[in-house]
Amino acid sequence: MSGKVTRGDVAALLGKHGYQLGEHRLGDWEATIAATPYALVACIEIGGWDDLLRQVADVQAELTTIDAAAPSPRSWDLYLVVLVDEAATDPDQRALVEALEGDTSYTRKFVHAGLNPEELDQALRPLLPLRPPAKLEVADPLEELRAELLAIGVEKKTVDSAILSFESRNEVELA
Repeated sequence: MSGKVTRGDVAALLGKHGYQLGEHRLGDWEATIAATPYALVACIEIGGWDDLLRQVADVQAELTTIDAAAPSPRSWDLYLVVLVDEAATDPDQRALVEALEGDTSYTRKFVHAGLNPEELDQALRPLLPLRPPAKLEVADPLEELRAELLAIGVEKKTVDSAILSFESRNEVELA
């Protein structure tokens, strides 16, 4: 993938993780709506930074209206993903992103400016299910030592004697 992230990319990822998807008009924007019994997510694309604060407030108000029409356990879990085409290049833009994301009234907001497709999974991680724990195998250290000693040419009889000695006495003693 290359280029910028679109609502379609967000929909594909959320859909893959069990969200029910739809399209809805929120104010002046077409939005992707993704829902589970416990979360309602809206995603919009905004071209630039002009009037971003007002635009987000308008979309957020529409989203809360949609959710209020059908109360459910998700009423406390409303999320708005805002994709801004242009990356945040100056301190005022970065401060605006921080202010929007820090304001959790009505909805939790995720503002992603100039997001690359390779970063999408990480960017939406708070909205995705937990991943299963990594399966790690713990190697037997004595077997690892045995393999290393044999690999460097130590005689098998000497290796076996040293490891047996260590296992029985907690020290290596060779006769």
